[in-house]
Amino acid sequence: MSKEVESIKAKKETREKLAKIRNKSEWLEKEANKTFALMDISVKDLDSKPERWITIPLTELEALYEELHNPKLHSKVIFNRLAKVNKLDKKTHDFANCFCQIETFFEMNNLQLDKRRDGVTWIITAGHDLGRNFSIFFSELICLIVDIDETMILRGEPQIFDNTVIFELSKNGIPFSL
Repeated sequence: MSKEVESIKAKKETREKLAKIRNKSEWLEKEANKTFALMDISVKDLDSKPERWITIPLTELEALYEELHNPKLHSKVIFNRLAKVNKLDKKTHDFANCFCQIETFFEMNNLQLDKRRDGVTWIITAGHDLGRNFSIFFSELICLIVDIDETMILRGEPQIFDNTVIFELSKNGIPFSL
């Protein structure tokens, strides 16, 4: 396998920072994937500029989720955001497109989203370290996106734990992909 070499001009300060990175190709691939994921789930304004994002420490995010007094309301806000992204990207506002955005969010934030097929049912386990409010928020969000797709069925209530949500999905008894 031949390796292509990509050369990028950078300021001296940037080159010094890059010199401290041990596995540059792995780091560059991770950063590129993160950038493209952000572009995929960003809301574009009328000028087609990507939405601004910020990074905050996990402890601050945990505190924000603890302060949310109504995770069900928060799920509706995010659900509306998913709809807006689908509309701006000219995609159908359905379970598949919303779930794809959720998968991207989980991947970007190094959260666990395990999908396991059991016959015609999918068992989804969402793991995180964000506490019970995030679990409530996420289970409500899943219920909202299931409701927009007449063929999707949430089998039973989501199982909500402090750092995990487990739910089962089927599509009118028909095998489907996630």
